[in-house]
Amino acid sequence: VRYQGDFDSDTGYGYVVGVAYERPAIALRVALTYSSAIGMEHDTSYTFTTPLGPTTGRGVTAFDLPQSVNLEFRTGIAQG
Repeated sequence: VRYQGDFDSDTGYGYVVGVAYERPAIALRVALTYSSAIGMEHDTSYTFTTPLGPTTGRGVTAFDLPQSVNLEFRTGIAQG
């Protein structure tokens, strides 16, 4: 059994928003970032081969990149 798929390219757009707070004296940085969800669709062609022969077809493959929220926290460690 063999499966082969070909996907056309697509472009999806979203946005990223973030804020950060820094205190250089104590090497502190806190950042919060939000990324929006992005949906895409690709025209797809496939060939599925079995001992009984090949089957070909066309379709659409759709997927979403999920939204995300990231919180980053960094600080330095003092010597001694």
